[in-house]
Amino acid sequence: MLQNVCQAEFADQDTVINLDCARTASLVRALDGCMHPRVGRLMRQISEAVGDEDFKRLAGEVKYLLTLTFGEAEAQRRLQ
Repeated sequence: MLQNVCQAEFADQDTVINLDCARTASLVRALDGCMHPRVGRLMRQISEAVGDEDFKRLAGEVKYLLTLTFGEAEAQRRLQ
């Protein structure tokens, strides 16, 4: 079954990593190589984050996604 997907919902690493924000860059680098279907939407959310609350929430989501994909130890390593 085919699904229609709105491209505006997703972002790729090259688009997000160009932002001049160390927190954004670290979260995007942590997701490098992760092929989970939620990565595109999560990167879009990271690119639009504007505050400590947003970054705390997104860091938690990134850790959760990395833990699902790679395991707890690798998730911790990537987020250091």
